[in-house]
Amino acid sequence: MTLRIGVRTIYLHDILFMLWSLAIILPLAPPVFAQIAGLTQFILLSLFAFAHGVRCYGAKRMAWVTAILVLIANAMENLSINTGFPFGWFDHQPAMGPKIFDVPILVNFGYLAIGYVSIFVADTILGRMPTGHKYTGLVGIAVIAGFIAAGWNAALDPLGSTLQRSWIWRDGGGYFGVPITNTLGWLLTMTVAAALAASALKSAAHTLPHDGAMIWLSQPPCVLLLQTLSLIVGWLHVPRGPVTDPTGQTWPIAALMETSALVSIVTCGAFGTVGLLRAWQLALCADNGDRPARSTTSEQDNR
Repeated sequence: MTLRIGVRTIYLHDILFMLWSLAIILPLAPPVFAQIAGLTQFILLSLFAFAHGVRCYGAKRMAWVTAILVLIANAMENLSINTGFPFGWFDHQPAMGPKIFDVPILVNFGYLAIGYVSIFVADTILGRMPTGHKYTGLVGIAVIAGFIAAGWNAALDPLGSTLQRSWIWRDGGGYFGVPITNTLGWLLTMTVAAALAASALKSAAHTLPHDGAMIWLSQPPCVLLLQTLSLIVGWLHVPRGPVTDPTGQTWPIAALMETSALVSIVTCGAFGTVGLLRAWQLALCADNGDRPARSTTSEQDNR
């Protein structure tokens, strides 16, 4: 889906990115809107990731990436719910909606959004490694993407579990009711998933899109930056008082929100800033012809 305005073509992922960016401010709206803000952001970000990926990598490769991320995520979450490995013992609550085995459908596709953005930003930070360095590049992308995804989740998990009770950690944990095994599990899961997904995306090399390369490269890093901004704004408007996790431990809500914002600043904020600067550099070099800016993307696959 495209819409041409003047000399600029607006793609579906551009529209979804703008809608998701607007959804970030919903928590500041009246309570009736705030209640649907999280779900709205979740759905829009997943749709954005898929649409952005289809333009960048083609429908066939993006279908493989979606399958890899969703299947690995579902397998690892089900394994952890039933054995405690790798995330720890936890349970998703009925409010999360229909499930595939023990994992809500929304959570499965949340891994698509987080995984795709993390892989794209990691590849951008590394300068979109040429195929001559395929395996070296894949290791680098997988490791960086794993840390981006783990940091992203670490910033959000206390809100989703302890504050909103969308899922429950049976034994609690020292990080506002969240155990350290959760972050270690995310690091393991997303590093493995990113390695396999990036391998599917690295199967072909193409030039950057000639139309809107700067915006195309900048959107995934901006997702990380806007996610950080939303947590900072949320902390500024946080209600006072305590919250109790399922183990009976009481935590100050203000401290929980402040810490989540801090974690996001040094993870999503840091990677997003580096990714955005690198994206601008790559786009400018491509425009000036200084360097054959390399990408694993193909707009031709969508024709």
